[in-house]
Amino acid sequence: MAKKIATPQLGNTQDVALRAWLQVHSLKNAGQRRRCPGHPDCQPRPTHAFSQGEIDAAWAPEPWASRLIQEANARSS
Repeated sequence: MAKKIATPQLGNTQDVALRAWLQVHSLKNAGQRRRCPGHPDCQPRPTHAFSQGEIDAAWAPEPWASRLIQEANARSS
């Protein structure tokens, strides 16, 4: 099952880093935009999207990483 991993915006630092990480780890569809497991809808409310099950994870800068842990019961890996 494909997971939805949010990034703040297509083409930004987090989006590029996530896509590179997916490709290095040979994850399916890692190079395809919009069909990739990376899902660029982290902003403006990643905590809400995570809590509602709209995303499974986020590759996000601070303060969003800490807010996801504190407000949405996410965990860091």
